[in-house]
Amino acid sequence: MENRETPEDIKQRVPLFKDEWLELYNKMGSHPHSPVWNTKCGDRLTGEDTQFIRGFSEDLKNRRESFLQTPPELILSWAASMKEKTPWFRDRIKSDNIKESWTDITPMTRGDMQKNLELIVPDDSDLSRLIVNPTSGTTGHPIPAPNHPRAVGCYDPMIQYALERHGVKINYDSTQIAAIQICAQKKTITYHTVHSFLNGAGFAKVNLSPENWKSPESAGIYIGEMKPVFLSGDPFSFMEYIRLGIKYKPEAILTTALHLESALRKKFEDHFGCPVIDMYSLNETGPVAYSCPEDPSKFHILPHDLFAEIVTPDGEQLPEGTTGNIALSGGRNPYLPLLRYITGDTASISFSRCSCGEKTPTLKGLQGRPMVLFRTPSGKIINSIDIAGIIREYPVYFFKFTQKKDFSCSLSISAGSDFTLNRESDLKKRIGMLFALMNFFSVDFILLSIAGYPVSAVELTGTVSGLLCVIYCARGAVIGWPLGIVNAIFFFILFYQVRLYPDMFLQIYFLLTSVYGWWRWKNPETDLEKDSKSELKISAMSGRDFLILSVITLSVTAAAGYSISDIHNLLPAIFPEPSSFPFADSFVAVMSVTAQILLSLKKRETWILWIITDIAAASIYFMKGIYLVGIEYVIFGLIASAGLWNWNRIFSTYELEEAL
Repeated sequence: MENRETPEDIKQRVPLFKDEWLELYNKMGSHPHSPVWNTKCGDRLTGEDTQFIRGFSEDLKNRRESFLQTPPELILSWAASMKEKTPWFRDRIKSDNIKESWTDITPMTRGDMQKNLELIVPDDSDLSRLIVNPTSGTTGHPIPAPNHPRAVGCYDPMIQYALERHGVKINYDSTQIAAIQICAQKKTITYHTVHSFLNGAGFAKVNLSPENWKSPESAGIYIGEMKPVFLSGDPFSFMEYIRLGIKYKPEAILTTALHLESALRKKFEDHFGCPVIDMYSLNETGPVAYSCPEDPSKFHILPHDLFAEIVTPDGEQLPEGTTGNIALSGGRNPYLPLLRYITGDTASISFSRCSCGEKTPTLKGLQGRPMVLFRTPSGKIINSIDIAGIIREYPVYFFKFTQKKDFSCSLSISAGSDFTLNRESDLKKRIGMLFALMNFFSVDFILLSIAGYPVSAVELTGTVSGLLCVIYCARGAVIGWPLGIVNAIFFFILFYQVRLYPDMFLQIYFLLTSVYGWWRWKNPETDLEKDSKSELKISAMSGRDFLILSVITLSVTAAAGYSISDIHNLLPAIFPEPSSFPFADSFVAVMSVTAQILLSLKKRETWILWIITDIAAASIYFMKGIYLVGIEYVIFGLIASAGLWNWNRIFSTYELEEAL
């Protein structure tokens, strides 16, 4: 195997990257069915960081103990040190005897993090390695949670510990993909990388949304050939994974972010046939607890440096077995020390050793963030994360989004003075577009379903008008041209949304040539060009002219394909993603241009070019997942064949008339 040197930009993101890891890294990123990657990420760990993480990993395994309702000495000494460094701690911890006055400390809330984050970050923090991992905002309180590569790196040993407790133990190296995180959102970051702590094992985050893949089958092929040890994601993403019919079954699945109902757990267990580990984890805290191997309704506290208690909203500590608010203290994030932080979730706590062998306290009856889904009038499901993601881009402190049975929606917000009327109008428009409540032309505006394939209004209108256009043109009827104008307008809108940019540009040309063809067929220049209806006669090209035209067509195809393949770099604001099939799509586009010219001039050779074009186009649309348009082009090919036969028949009658 060739020993290649690691590019410098990769080493900047993964400082401990080894050259032998490059093969796996490139395999993940350059696979023929890899998704659209829109972000470059890395663990940014140093040698000192990995040494810390190894120590944390050892303590995680060896310091499994129950701390009862009194904070352990580890937490008390940590809180004392934070009091010296952090304004928030100085304000909340009134007594020097932290152990005795612990329950007098006013809890920290999500609202505090959102509005007073600068008071929580320690005074002596070195911000040179700060990373920001904002919360999803689905609770209504989006938080720009600061974090440190070392703290994030500790997620690996915690996840591996939970996997081992469920019977999955792997010695990772650079020949394996440790995990693929799956998402099912309108928009999210996607990337691939390797983890230094796992000896170069791979990790990727992908979005199952169709526009992120080269074809409908690409997600399943990619995940199946990567063979990740485990898959992670929220319950909604796994539901979408199953709905898409992706066959790959990992050694375990790790569900996070949203509460996993027992019925849904059973569905996942039956489908995947592997352990389903529910991880109670928040962006601002990292992993907190994992589901018990024997009783998944119970969650064992995972990190040894996090103190959990059950409290009232005012901070009064509740007795063992009583349900209340989960409050957390400690952690290893140097930028976000937690002091009785109320997570917004509820549970009761047990300090008894579990029958599974785990010694740490157990959260029972955990009620985390429920999976909240919304629907469009057409039945399409909208992920609450997509709504929160849009709102998070505005200066909003708090929001509440609700939907009624009639599909109408309301949004209540708390925002700063810079949230102007213009911003309010823009926010309403963007959420409305997400729901397709006002956008008939969106590919998400589904009119009907054919054999399980959802057909949008724009695709149906464009398909029907295009089909009628070709039928009438094959019969030599002028009415085909106005139908072609309708077809061009609707397909322009469709192809922009599915990133078939050459086809999109082509519709402008079709619109103009349809207008010209309509006029040309109705206005022959001489009597010799007139047929019996005083419309343009069918004519034929010489063999020499047809050959020259073919050479020009192929040359222009090559040039267009090269240009389109780089259009997302040249005009990223207009074309944010690369073209799906630049050269094949350019061939269809250029051939269509040529054939359309001949059709507007009523040359019988037009149908030869249309037959070739329709075969190529149908193949692309089937691969892209636009099945209705693909089927339409198969039909177009058949109509073009009939058109060639019919025009040859009509042309022969001209020759017969001339002979007479």
